[in-house]
Amino acid sequence: MTIKKINQKRMKRIYRNSDIKFNVEQLKGLTEKFIIKFYTTNKDFRLRKTDQDVVVDGGKRIIPLNWDELYLIGDGVLNYIVEFILPDGKYEDGKFNNTYSRTTDYYICSNVDVEPEEKETITEIIAEIDRVTAEALIDLKGKIEEQEKEIGEMDRVTAEALTKMNGDVNQIDIITALALNDLDERLKRIEWIISQ
Repeated sequence: MTIKKINQKRMKRIYRNSDIKFNVEQLKGLTEKFIIKFYTTNKDFRLRKTDQDVVVDGGKRIIPLNWDELYLIGDGVLNYIVEFILPDGKYEDGKFNNTYSRTTDYYICSNVDVEPEEKETITEIIAEIDRVTAEALIDLKGKIEEQEKEIGEMDRVTAEALTKMNGDVNQIDIITALALNDLDERLKRIEWIISQ
């Protein structure tokens, strides 16, 4: 358990949007032509670099590994496989193909945006949250206004239908009252005729 804690402290965590300058000079027995395959937990997801990718930075030969590439190989301890050819007369083609694997002290952390003390201040994070919240509120306000317009249109159509229905009911009431009056008048005539 103590060994794990010591190793974890030595690991350099590579947070989202961070890059690595992989020092080529640390590689032993390297020739002019070589291939390095970087991976984390799955060797099938590798990042392939060659001698053509080497640049000089601050007097050191490095291979830059940018975040877009590192993200593709996933979270975990960064490992690599080096393949290079050494001249050797003992073999038919006069070459010895050499391959070895190593583990770096880098740990890829794609689920963490930034190392807090390095990348963004609390003020910048709060400003970003405020910006996103303001955009969401503007969008929500637009949707609410749209809904209110739709509800207003439904209210107008409902009011028109109720007005028409009330008019129809009033018309029916008038016709019914006239029919009842007419019926009453006829009954009175029939009674008068019978009484004669």
